[in-house]
Amino acid sequence: MDAIARSKRILALVDDYHERPTADTRTALRIALMDEFESHPSQVGDLVMLIKQLVRSLCKAAPDNEMAARALDYLKRKDLLGSPLR
Repeated sequence: MDAIARSKRILALVDDYHERPTADTRTALRIALMDEFESHPSQVGDLVMLIKQLVRSLCKAAPDNEMAARALDYLKRKDLLGSPLR
């Protein structure tokens, strides 16, 4: 599966979770993201950037949704946020 197809798959899972925030959709998204991290460690930076963009979009679309804060907290705890000046 190429990078575009993998990205579309991840974004579809994000959309699915956003439309139906259940434990099952959250688990499916988490598993897909973990598969990406494990199978393509050199692309972790790209995924972090994608997550940051998704967080910004989610904050605009649903300001009361706590998932954005949880995602950023996770990235911070794992020291994946990088410099804000980047």
